[in-house]
Amino acid sequence: MSSDNRTVVISGAGLVGCVAAIGLAGKGWNVQIYESRPDPRSPSQLQKLSRRSINLAISSRALMAIKSIDSDDGLLYHRLITDATIPMKGRMIHSLDGSLDSQIYSNNGEARLWLCSLEMSHSPISLPNVSISFDAKIRSVQFDERVLHYEQNGATAAHKDWDLVLGADGAHSVIRNQLMRVMRMDYAQEYIPHAYLELSIPAGPVDGLGRPTFLLDAHHLHIWPRQSFMLIALPNQDCSFTCTFFAPFEKFAQLADSKDRFVELFRREFPDALALMGEECAADDFTHNPQGSLVTIRCSPYHYSDRAVILGDAAHSMVPFYGQGMNAGFEDVRVLLAMMDSAGVRSDKSTPVQPLGVALERYSRERSRDLRSIVDLAMGNYVEMRSKVTNPLYKLRKGLDALLNTLIRPAAVASPEILRREPFPTAASSGWMSLYQLVTFRPDISYADAEEVSRRRDERVSLVGKGSIAGLVVAAGVLVAKVCREMRK
Repeated sequence: MSSDNRTVVISGAGLVGCVAAIGLAGKGWNVQIYESRPDPRSPSQLQKLSRRSINLAISSRALMAIKSIDSDDGLLYHRLITDATIPMKGRMIHSLDGSLDSQIYSNNGEARLWLCSLEMSHSPISLPNVSISFDAKIRSVQFDERVLHYEQNGATAAHKDWDLVLGADGAHSVIRNQLMRVMRMDYAQEYIPHAYLELSIPAGPVDGLGRPTFLLDAHHLHIWPRQSFMLIALPNQDCSFTCTFFAPFEKFAQLADSKDRFVELFRREFPDALALMGEECAADDFTHNPQGSLVTIRCSPYHYSDRAVILGDAAHSMVPFYGQGMNAGFEDVRVLLAMMDSAGVRSDKSTPVQPLGVALERYSRERSRDLRSIVDLAMGNYVEMRSKVTNPLYKLRKGLDALLNTLIRPAAVASPEILRREPFPTAASSGWMSLYQLVTFRPDISYADAEEVSRRRDERVSLVGKGSIAGLVVAAGVLVAKVCREMRK
């Protein structure tokens, strides 16, 4: 590491922390990462993590963030995306009677990508100006004095004279808690009244070449919507599926840790999925896999002076139902780096430090609007997935959006070169796109703008619909009156 360059300390070696490390290292910063957990690549950790492997949805926002920090040879994109993902073209809705309904994400052929979280652990960072310390728990930070204390192997040590602390340490962020000691931060945490449980569908029989097969279509997100609860299934590289059962805590309480009640519930509500899982294996997953809770976190501002900033779940933990948690975190990195470049932030210590404070202040001010939107949208999409997807009016609206998208074409997505300089250069009102398309496939349009333009369009469609109904009622009334007059003659 060069002593002439500035140093950033990153708390958290998760996905967002590693992407931030790569991005800042590429701009010449010295990067020190402290991760409180053991190395996830160790055999003991891989075994422990094998029962908590919620798949990751990678959409255009994360892809563009990766492209914006990638090297010219595209090695990062190739390792994380090309080699380890499965394209998903839409949702497959499983009705109680066993019928299937494919709901395509986009009529333009756009797809989401799905990656098992364990695949990420096999792609270590290897950069000369990046260092990672595992089992290193940050205990306190004195931001004004530029001193950080951490504990490792039972001993306490200090890291001094750093230039920036970046908190990417998740929903229970130590850096966020330390920031709240020195600044006025608005903060709200809410656990939703629903829990989740992971299950699995094994790989199918081998084909003629000796390769395992998928028991379900591998290019769909499979959903079994049941109004107040649901089951989903996502494909893995080994041809198995990771399934997640989402339900109110009351539903789990009714099961009372009883395998018999669990199997009875699945026989009644998800008979086709249970047949693929196998009753004994599903009951074993129910018994041994932990129930998880889901939390939403909102806070602002995200920075303190020119000393610290928080990204990812540390700043905006959200429920997983829009598949945007990781995408928003990766986009945080892209937006922050673009704003740092715009403000003239440089890694060389000989350059002024004032632009860093300007960039962080702008990031907090502009990014908070977007992140409030996606946190709310994620919760709203849970209702859509577990109930609305079977509603005829919902399907009618999806068809209308697809038609209008064909007739009123949106502008092309901005290039990575443009998005390295400008966070969101494209107007959300460009062409006609559904809210899902705007959120998932348009990294050049902010979450907040996507939500706002969709809300206005919904209002106009609703007015047109009400006007059409009123016109039909009037026309029907005129017709009835005419028939009555004819009958009197």
